[in-house]
Amino acid sequence: MSYRSFFGLKQKKKEELVLVLDVGNASVGGALVLLTPQDVPQIVFSTRSAITVSRTIHSSRLIQSLGNALERTLKDLNKNGMPHLVFTRRGKMIPRFVFCVFAAPWHVSHLRATAVSQPTSFEVTHDALSSILQKELETSKNPQTKEYLRSGVEGDRMIFLEKEVVRITLNGYETPKPFHRKTKKLESLFFVSMAPQDIIDLVKKKIERVFHIDDVRFHSFTLAFWNVVRGIWGVEKDYLLIDISGELSEISLVRDGALVETGTFPRGRNFFLRKIMSSFHVSIHEASSLLDLYFSGNLSNEVADRFETILNETKKEWLQNLKEALSRFSDGLFLPSHIFLAADEPLAKLLMRVIQDGKWGVATFTGEPFVVTLIGNEALANFSKTTSTRQDNFLIIDSLFAQKLHFLE
Repeated sequence: MSYRSFFGLKQKKKEELVLVLDVGNASVGGALVLLTPQDVPQIVFSTRSAITVSRTIHSSRLIQSLGNALERTLKDLNKNGMPHLVFTRRGKMIPRFVFCVFAAPWHVSHLRATAVSQPTSFEVTHDALSSILQKELETSKNPQTKEYLRSGVEGDRMIFLEKEVVRITLNGYETPKPFHRKTKKLESLFFVSMAPQDIIDLVKKKIERVFHIDDVRFHSFTLAFWNVVRGIWGVEKDYLLIDISGELSEISLVRDGALVETGTFPRGRNFFLRKIMSSFHVSIHEASSLLDLYFSGNLSNEVADRFETILNETKKEWLQNLKEALSRFSDGLFLPSHIFLAADEPLAKLLMRVIQDGKWGVATFTGEPFVVTLIGNEALANFSKTTSTRQDNFLIIDSLFAQKLHFLE
């Protein structure tokens, strides 16, 4: 896959029906989405299937559960989603390609900074940037690829998903339209993501079996999340992105509008569920129900008190892991005070309050506690159209990213 730049792209005009897949580590979401250049994405039908959670993480079980959840999602889209097109007066449309977004741990990502200086001016071209990135990838080894994936998923052969230019400076100045300009010094920041070949093959096989589509375009939620936040909250230049999913929490650091660092720690939603499972000796489904009952205030006082004790201990452990991860980001610098948080309810608002509490000893630019914007129903309400009563915010983020790439490539 060649590198992609978000600079100087041309717009297409044709409406397109696409199949969007959100492959997380707790569930697999899918949607039939109408993309149009003049409007927000229209989600015709969406569905989501859970990935089975075990008491301990096993690579083979996780991959098998992923395949099962993916198949259920695709079959639901085909059986119950395609008929919905009739109500949009587009009954004869079929999706020509699939836009598949991987969350961690199904992909690993990192950033590469490069600099080229010459005594005389030279022209910046797409070919020049592609050559610079290729040399960087051939001469550099990133330890993350050997540790892939930190939650236990393994892959012998890694495949590039994305090689994207996220920032370019010419002679020390950031330039939004750098191509065909001349400079003596070119500095560029590349975002690179990879996934194991066996995961890619699994997804393609499941899609081909149900929808008979061989054009599958793979991306990372890391890049999608940053790109959508940048598009909606463009005035913000320095911030953190936190995606709390099933097995992992992923953090990205943005400085001066550019994605500059990413990382994960192995504490996600399932970390809380496993604590409940072991403390109450219940199944994963019962633990999830207890969590919902607690937040809705429907537990007895005795059980609620015990539950709160367990939850407080778990929050402290999760927060300590977040603090350690952020300390690796700061590198002696203060962190941005604004955080954009993507997480499922009911944990989303709980962890939002925990982060904003400000009593856990992480320094920000302003010296004030973190300000958290939850990427939830309210934040994304005006950025998609859907007839569903339940809004799937992760699929909305993926669909917005798909629309940008499709109409601007």
